[in-house]
Amino acid sequence: MTRESTESYPLPTADDTEQVAADDYKIVTLEALVRMKLNSYRRKDQIHLLDLVSLGLINASWLPRLVPEHAARLQQLLDDPDG
Repeated sequence: MTRESTESYPLPTADDTEQVAADDYKIVTLEALVRMKLNSYRRKDQIHLLDLVSLGLINASWLPRLVPEHAARLQQLLDDPDG
């Protein structure tokens, strides 16, 4: 998902260039996926992020590379995974 204007949606979203080839199709990069999940931040997105945490794919080391609002959301999940 991409947004045409950052003015209408201030948080960074995934860009269509943030993909990698996988056989006959392309998939979004992990960083872009995490940004999408942190943007939406519905409970199901939070669960997906917690799954990525439990698999060791994301952790507190990601916080500095995120915009402040995203970092706060990820920190909240890391601090209280049961919400």
